[in-house]
Amino acid sequence: MKIKEICEDIKRKYDLFEWVSRLGIHLIDVSSDQKKTVCVFHNDNDPSLYINRQGDIYLWHCFGCGRGGTIIDFYIEFYHTNVLDAIKALAPNSQIDEDEKNEILRLENIKPISLDEEKNDEAIERINYRIRATCHNHLILCEKDLNEMDFIEKNIFYPVDKSCDQRDYDSLKEIESFIQTSLAEREKEWIKNKNSNK
Repeated sequence: MKIKEICEDIKRKYDLFEWVSRLGIHLIDVSSDQKKTVCVFHNDNDPSLYINRQGDIYLWHCFGCGRGGTIIDFYIEFYHTNVLDAIKALAPNSQIDEDEKNEILRLENIKPISLDEEKNDEAIERINYRIRATCHNHLILCEKDLNEMDFIEKNIFYPVDKSCDQRDYDSLKEIESFIQTSLAEREKEWIKNKNSNK
């Protein structure tokens, strides 16, 4: 079974409000479809981690540290593990396609040990993978808003593709840093506008 299909099943199977609460994390009601809490992934005094329900899918994002995604991403961060272990725990009966499994293992096992080695093709591929995953989660959270799609296409995807073509590791790192601050602010503003229009 393809990993994408398994992940889609997992995202729809779990109520993230309930699942996070079972971890002993106290959630504060914002609305019927949104809760917030103090982020468990960084030193957070003011609740900055939001969980949003969109139909039968739940997404979370912390405006303090920039982490976010689906229940799979939460599992990975909370238990300090990887996507394959998260899938095994959340969907124990699933059978993952072997080629996809090997590719994920290859990407996750890239461990640069020096500055020169850090700029190799595999490291560039890994950053590209992280950037696109972050953008994908952003678009889902913002309900595939056309303005957000246009922003990402012009300000992220285009320079990412250009940097990958040129094998420019430093530019990719700058883009990744830009994403961590820019998209978090845009998501915060998007959620604020959505709530004000209700």
